[in-house]
Amino acid sequence: MPRDTWILNPEFQVRASELGFTHYQKVENLNGVVVSGHVRRNVSRVTHQGEIFYIKREHEIRFRDRFRAWKEGFGWASLAEREVAILERLGDLAPTWLAWGENGKQSWLILEEVGEYRDFATFLNQERDLSLRRKIWTTLAENLHEIQSRGVYQADLFTKHIFVLQDGRLKFLDWQRGIITGRITDQQRVATLARF
Repeated sequence: MPRDTWILNPEFQVRASELGFTHYQKVENLNGVVVSGHVRRNVSRVTHQGEIFYIKREHEIRFRDRFRAWKEGFGWASLAEREVAILERLGDLAPTWLAWGENGKQSWLILEEVGEYRDFATFLNQERDLSLRRKIWTTLAENLHEIQSRGVYQADLFTKHIFVLQDGRLKFLDWQRGIITGRITDQQRVATLARF
């Protein structure tokens, strides 16, 4: 059954309100550039009040996605609601969400920009400083261990979803298909490492 809901991140409620992210109609009216897309969903980069934000739009919430979410313990959730549950678990390891909501068969998720970055593959191709490369590989291993210790697994965690920030921190993106589990299996750990 379609829902009509709009939720601001409690930690950033004032900020989200000041930016006007208070209703899906206000978000839907923002113009942006589509930076990633699929048939039923896309990600747009939007400049609003001099800042950059990313809006994930699910143009059609499919029954199969809600059913899968329900089977995996998220309740009868859209991809936006599911991703928020994981982002809250990951904290500083992932982008900050400001608001999410649903109306009818559509959903929206607003994310803050993470700052200047290189995706992990670009970093590996461009960076020649061996000590920095070693440091980032170490940070990656520590962060993956932390993600898994929080019970989060993502079968689609590829290098394009890992951003290397200028200060050496990493941000992990695209958690719509992630799962929360009580135990990460050895097979899942190996599968994660095999993608690098």
